[in-house]
Amino acid sequence: MKTKIKTILCILYLVVMFSLIVHLLEQPFDIFHRFAWVLIGLYMCDVVDVIYKDNRLIQSFAITLGLYMLYQAWIQLYTMLTIPSLLSLLFTICLLVRIVLCFVPWKQWKKKKYRGYTLLRNLPLFGLCVILEILFIESGNTNSYGLWWIEILLPLLFVFFACEDLQLKHPTIWMGGSWISHLGLALIFLQMIGQI
Repeated sequence: MKTKIKTILCILYLVVMFSLIVHLLEQPFDIFHRFAWVLIGLYMCDVVDVIYKDNRLIQSFAITLGLYMLYQAWIQLYTMLTIPSLLSLLFTICLLVRIVLCFVPWKQWKKKKYRGYTLLRNLPLFGLCVILEILFIESGNTNSYGLWWIEILLPLLFVFFACEDLQLKHPTIWMGGSWISHLGLALIFLQMIGQI
């Protein structure tokens, strides 16, 4: 019975997220397409969670894509604000290091005994989240877009993903938390339609 309920919830969640992504892609402005790509990255993580279970390689690339596109969305949306060159450089370094570490330790990295590599791999991801947090704190509620909510969701998104990545006990809790944070981001993006 529990398995059936979990399966129904998984399907329902994936259908809802897919429809929200499509709705953003249908919008005429490029900024919404960037938001959609943020969700696509996170959606790929969720699909892997539901179907492939242990394929952490795809998930690592997917969440990295989502954070990168969120960075690009901030740049396009807040043209009146400038990113300090140091922050921009740090973001690029963290991004490149993260991509390289996604391959470590190659074919064996799914096993629990490689938990040290998982922690190492998530350090640059933490750096990306911190830089994005700084940027969204700086932009605040500029133009009343309501994106200040991302300041709250970003840390939650990282914590849920990191706990799940470490293969801690009660994986359903971390997966459910990730889903809620992803849906939260989707709703934040959707509420901007009509404001731009």
